[in-house]
Amino acid sequence: MSTSIKFPTSNLANVSVYYASGKKSVEITNDAHKTICKAFIRGKGVEKIIVDSICKANKSAVIHGAGQILKEESQRTCKRGNSLLQRKDYHNFFGFHWKDMYDDLSRTCPSLLELLSSVVCDIPPAPPSKPFVHIMLAAAVALHGRNQEMSLMHYFTGFILTHGGCTQRDIERTSDRKTLSLHLFNMYAIVDRVVPASSTNSLTENRPELDNLKFIPSTQEQELLLKEMTFLCARSVIENIPQIGNLFHKIYPDHLEHKYSRFAGLKTTQYPLGLYDCNETKTADVVQLLKKLTNMYVPMKDDEIVEPVFFGGDRLTDERVQGAQQAMSNAGSAKERLEGFISKTEDFHRLMNFLEKCP
Repeated sequence: MSTSIKFPTSNLANVSVYYASGKKSVEITNDAHKTICKAFIRGKGVEKIIVDSICKANKSAVIHGAGQILKEESQRTCKRGNSLLQRKDYHNFFGFHWKDMYDDLSRTCPSLLELLSSVVCDIPPAPPSKPFVHIMLAAAVALHGRNQEMSLMHYFTGFILTHGGCTQRDIERTSDRKTLSLHLFNMYAIVDRVVPASSTNSLTENRPELDNLKFIPSTQEQELLLKEMTFLCARSVIENIPQIGNLFHKIYPDHLEHKYSRFAGLKTTQYPLGLYDCNETKTADVVQLLKKLTNMYVPMKDDEIVEPVFFGGDRLTDERVQGAQQAMSNAGSAKERLEGFISKTEDFHRLMNFLEKCP
């Protein structure tokens, strides 16, 4: 038997097969088939070209063929006593290595490992990397579905869960055995970088009788305000207009100098005050917490508040503290009204709230 292939035109290919009894010819019009015919003529990389052509023209046929290969490998691997995954004695447990499992599966089902490796990553992973372990576990789970004796990995998982603190009992929830909910309140004391000098005049003067001229900016204050606004506008122009920014970005200062500039870059000093058993959702718990903190940290003299202290947190904490103060608003003294704390939203939470509102 002999074969001849001719390409009389670019769109056709004539294939002739000569038998002892005669000749049989056919015209090839399919592009994939013509590519295969050309591969036979060239004689180089014939198998690869055939597979690539079929993958492009008929993927289902390739998948079906690969499935047949995987089925044969799985049947051979899952035969009794033919795989490392079936051995569950002392040596196999305490002398287990991923490399041994890989070598065993490479011997019996190399196509399965190749397929799983293509699914997990683009480059074959090296043992014992995380992708490599994923491939081994996936192969173990798949083969266990065919043969329940392929359960070495499942025994490992069971031992780890049992000795790791897990139990085989189901969780029992009854009316007297409910889920325990723990609410803890974590607090830190933040030290001020700058302690402002308190003004006694502002506390003694009767504000309704102050002269209106004190509320109107003076000429010097207007000049200072104009200087600061000029700086802010200039920084905005430099930051948002590239042509100007390229010229002035390195020479124009980033921040307006003031007498506290050297404190701005210092690391915040803070001290942990501990965890408190307090449920923020319950006003009574928050009231008890604020009473305890008032006795511990609010400056007092003759049972009167000398100076209130800032109490910062997120927006929910701010709301809960204000709710607790409002609940005690009818108390007889400032201390009992919990006025020793000024509730506020901390800078970080305030910035996050602002960004959430931005489109």
